[in-house]
Amino acid sequence: MLFLEGASASQKCPRDPFLETKDVLTRIHQLGHMASDAIDLVDCTAYLADIKDAAAVRRAITDFYAAAAIRPATTLVQAGGLPDGKSVLLRCTGTMSDPAFARMPPVSIDGATITDRFVFTSALLGRNSSGSDAFDGLQRVLKTADVSLKEVVTCSFYVKDQAHMFDLFAGFYEAFNKENPPPPTRGEYQADTECDDCLVAMKCVAARLPPAAASSGLGMSGMNLVI
Repeated sequence: MLFLEGASASQKCPRDPFLETKDVLTRIHQLGHMASDAIDLVDCTAYLADIKDAAAVRRAITDFYAAAAIRPATTLVQAGGLPDGKSVLLRCTGTMSDPAFARMPPVSIDGATITDRFVFTSALLGRNSSGSDAFDGLQRVLKTADVSLKEVVTCSFYVKDQAHMFDLFAGFYEAFNKENPPPPTRGEYQADTECDDCLVAMKCVAARLPPAAASSGLGMSGMNLVI
């Protein structure tokens, strides 16, 4: 797999969220093709200097992948400290083809991208501070991908108001520790999302394991092991 810590537009690209996003995606794919015959981005988080640019960034991603069979699961949040005064920074994960391995190519479904080993979800948005409605949405997306909350190995949570963080912890405990142990690893951040009245956004990764492996999965505090 290919992991890109963070990529922004080239210096020659005008400061425009639509053009910057397409410039970054073009350069990511060019880089990927240097390392592999084919690259498919399966997950991207777009960090925006201003969340008001979310529609332009999402339109650029949709336009870039208009003719593609695979499109990345996508999450958009506002963030400070972007490099060189850029409008957008992308952090992505991709798969690369390897003729030595006959693996299932990625598949895109509504709300997620599926690889041979993992399911990457786009952001699920919730208006309840506990995230209960977002957890319900996550469960529906995972069910479509033929996995469940029990297979989730890691999640990122974006909370609009830090005062609601403990509400989210309670929702997480109910959804995972109580109902679907062991709980996944997680990260929590304060950030605005493209939904003005949403209090929580969550994106998760679930493992796709054969039955024997799933029944003997290892989980411990702060870590989930997928072999």
